[in-house]
Amino acid sequence: MITIRLWRALRHPPLEHPLYQRLVMGRLDALPCIAWGLALLAAPFILLPALLLIGTTYGFIWTMNISHAIVREKSSGNYDLVNLTPCGEFGQNWIMSTACVHRNQAYTRINSFGLWVLRIGVPLSFIIPSVGGNSPYGYRSVIFMPLIGATVVVVMLVDHYQSIAAGLLAGLLAPTISDDRSNVRLTAVGLFGGVQIGMYAVTGIVTFALLPTFY
Repeated sequence: MITIRLWRALRHPPLEHPLYQRLVMGRLDALPCIAWGLALLAAPFILLPALLLIGTTYGFIWTMNISHAIVREKSSGNYDLVNLTPCGEFGQNWIMSTACVHRNQAYTRINSFGLWVLRIGVPLSFIIPSVGGNSPYGYRSVIFMPLIGATVVVVMLVDHYQSIAAGLLAGLLAPTISDDRSNVRLTAVGLFGGVQIGMYAVTGIVTFALLPTFY
């Protein structure tokens, strides 16, 4: 329910709010050079997983940006003033979160039809050939492989929405734990990573527990 409510709210950001407009048009602080270096080195190994799990990828980026934007706003001296407005502290944090998500039309791109076709087509391109006569499961593959394909699509949809919702919540929570601009991103990543690892671990255990019943 929380994930659904977050996504409904993200679809209708406060476009007229001055804080939202300022952050959407503003520039992000650059990530450390070492982060870009590690990303370039790991790119050949993470490109395909990042495409399949793009919700996790964006959630990772947004949780850092949101937490840093909130801490930066606090240090600027404007945070306490905006808290006096009707939106309050939580409303201000939510406005900053939606601004980080919609900056550079990232929210529109991640939900574009073309990207979804690519994301779904890549895993299905490995599954569909197994339906043929060369499948080691024989005639059962005609039944099971389409079901597996449909399951992959459902899992990707759930992961997409859950990952981004977790990223937003981690980004909102991290500044309440650390007010240090140099550490808040690490705190947000730790929170987000813990949630994601837990979700993937549970999914993996359930999957491997159910597979023997079908084969």
